[in-house]
Amino acid sequence: MITIDDDFLNNVQKEYLDNIFKSFTHNFQFVKDGTKDPDGNNHFEHVVLDDNGFTDSQLKDGLVDIFACFCKKNKIEYKGLYRCAVNLTYNLGNIYRTPSHLDHPFDHKYFLLYLNDSTGDTVIMDESNENPLKIISPKKYRGVSWGRNHHYFYFPTEGGRKVVIYTFI
Repeated sequence: MITIDDDFLNNVQKEYLDNIFKSFTHNFQFVKDGTKDPDGNNHFEHVVLDDNGFTDSQLKDGLVDIFACFCKKNKIEYKGLYRCAVNLTYNLGNIYRTPSHLDHPFDHKYFLLYLNDSTGDTVIMDESNENPLKIISPKKYRGVSWGRNHHYFYFPTEGGRKVVIYTFI
């Protein structure tokens, strides 16, 4: 099931999200590959919650609260968050999209929160990983959740594509 919600955030949460890229207190690291395999899909990432549950990010409490708000409004049950990161992707010139992939080898779900309007659609694949099931355009404050389907995204044609990506069980 794919859930798309453009109206689940309150004004305080929106202001909180807007401030992520206005502050210099959040360290973004350059990441050479966008998936586990070498793919040259460079981007910048701020890890809020890593694969081991570790975090020293000041964004953790606010972003966990926003995740819980989305799940409550949309009646999505979860046992816990596995990973959370803020990603900034940009036009790479010669690479247009990431490979179709799963983030983890075990059963999990996704929640994606767009932080700005941009190009760079997200494509969620069907169970066979042969055909697109849903194509979602980035829209500021749009939340999208789906199950363990392969997915990929297109890099923006200009500017940056800012998202928070969560994986959860």
